[in-house]
Amino acid sequence: MFLLLTSLLVIAINAWSLWHSWQQTLSEKNNDARNLSVSLAKQAEDAFLQVDITLADAVRQLRQRGNDYAATPDFLRQLKEQQSKLPQLHGLFVYDTDGHWIASSGNFIPTNASNADRAYFIWHRTHNDANLLISSVVRSRSTGDLVIPVSVRLNDPQGNFAGVALATVRVDYFRQHYSYFALGEKDTLGLILADATALYVRPFSDAYIGRTLASSPLFKKELKAASSGNATWRSSLDGTMRVFGYARLERYPLIVTAGYELQTIRREWMAENVVNVLLNVALLLAITGMGILVLRQVGTNVKNQIELTYVRDELTSINHTLQSLALVDGLTGLANRRQFDALLEQALLRSHRSGAPSPW
Repeated sequence: MFLLLTSLLVIAINAWSLWHSWQQTLSEKNNDARNLSVSLAKQAEDAFLQVDITLADAVRQLRQRGNDYAATPDFLRQLKEQQSKLPQLHGLFVYDTDGHWIASSGNFIPTNASNADRAYFIWHRTHNDANLLISSVVRSRSTGDLVIPVSVRLNDPQGNFAGVALATVRVDYFRQHYSYFALGEKDTLGLILADATALYVRPFSDAYIGRTLASSPLFKKELKAASSGNATWRSSLDGTMRVFGYARLERYPLIVTAGYELQTIRREWMAENVVNVLLNVALLLAITGMGILVLRQVGTNVKNQIELTYVRDELTSINHTLQSLALVDGLTGLANRRQFDALLEQALLRSHRSGAPSPW
């Protein structure tokens, strides 16, 4: 029992130590994921804020000088200068009511091209809203690059729809920025619209851009509870369990996520603790071995004690037999002179103690 209790105690202590170490590792990864997502959210907000300010300045000039100012050389030169100052900016454009290109910061304007079929153009045409709109990723018709549209509705003096002012943000800008982080092969960084549309998710291919993540616990549960935080869930993109951190941008309808693959975390944790586990197993085996040796020695001692007790009982029985033989005549079976002398001595001692005459 002592050996069993000692072994169980060693196992319990080591199990608790390993569990505590695992919980601490998970806590650190959760904090890392949340901190990384908050940092990337700040970076994304600054990037879109710069584009927002640039686009707002262009729109302000058009409202002051009229929409026809968009086709002037001065305005075009200004668009090119603003584009060159921002690495995330792919281009600045102005479209008329039919979606035709009036102005562009680029050097190429497609002939007879119209952006009237773009989702952002349709939305501005049907909604009299002057707020900034960030839309899903599209492929640029001027360069073929993947871009994130950032657009504003233009109105005429009467408040009627007069076109759209557009700024496009390079997806490659976030691809390059996210590549700077040293992460595992299955760790992820993502930029997502508030409507659950993926704008870019590292390390997935461009085929994943535009996918909806509405079924993800991020949108079903986590964002409803807090605008930033961390949790563990199975990715809706590839089904991998990850420790995620997430943060919603304050100014814009965007969410940034950072995810660490749970299996990789567990594998790294096991690699760090394998030496401790082996040492504890060796200790347990040593205790068990010593316990077995002690049990064998105790068993040998008990066996020897039993044998000694058996011999003692036999000797006692033999002594009693010899004593009986010494006090009885072997031929007649009557008490002999030795027994008579012993009984006489006992009677005299009793008489001396009691003072009464001896019956002898």
